[in-house]
Amino acid sequence: MHTAIDIVASAITWIGIRVNKEAQAALIGGIILCGIGVFIAFESMTKIFEAAEIQFQVVALITIVINIAVNGFFAFYKFYVGGKTRSISLIADAYHTKTDIWSSVAVLVGLLGATMGFFLFDALAGAVVSLFILFGGYELISESKKVMQGEDPKMEKFSKFLEGHIKVLPDRGAFVSLWFFNLQTMTKEDNLEHVKNGFGRRFPIGLEDKDYEAIYAKLEKDHLVESVQDKLRLTDKGRQELKMLAEKPVATDIGIQRMFLDTRKIDWYAEGV
Repeated sequence: MHTAIDIVASAITWIGIRVNKEAQAALIGGIILCGIGVFIAFESMTKIFEAAEIQFQVVALITIVINIAVNGFFAFYKFYVGGKTRSISLIADAYHTKTDIWSSVAVLVGLLGATMGFFLFDALAGAVVSLFILFGGYELISESKKVMQGEDPKMEKFSKFLEGHIKVLPDRGAFVSLWFFNLQTMTKEDNLEHVKNGFGRRFPIGLEDKDYEAIYAKLEKDHLVESVQDKLRLTDKGRQELKMLAEKPVATDIGIQRMFLDTRKIDWYAEGV
């Protein structure tokens, strides 16, 4: 039902674009979503107080697991392509797909509970899904009002994604650049080429020249490298910085925490060498 509603909402938006009434169509879609969300919430609450036995086949579990996997892939892929191309629409859609994943997880928990005889879990899952639908409806209504007022809500989500990654760029970029200097002395131009090949292709955001300059600004400002016969090498402070950055966790706005240093990443970053 949730997925079908998404299709209906998208269809209404498409019609709105065709007749040049996108904001008004989104408003109507949001109202419809809220109405259906209230209906599902009511039905779920009824089942919570009077749990009903449900019958289903294993295919139901398989279907929802596939749904979670597919949505997970598309959320990641939209974030990846949206970041690389700096696409406002793709990033906004990626956030929406990410929300759908949690809705499906709630259904999976409900089904697993029902297989063990806890039919209340299925009703609770329905209530949770209704909240996601209500939230989606509210978001559509809110965004449509912003569009009518001349704002761009998609830009807000894109800015959140962009700022979250650009914020950690100097540290992550400095780590990779210092790593290459740790392997061998080289010119700034050679180091930049390696950083672009090994790091730039995998950074979540498509980097511009000014972004790379921000990386080297940190190296120069903090005296992490020194010039020797027209080439650059690490200073003692640079080696300490490399060690510190290797142990530093990084959080992005899409909720992923990673450590800087692991074997796979070193292999990736070292491709330029």
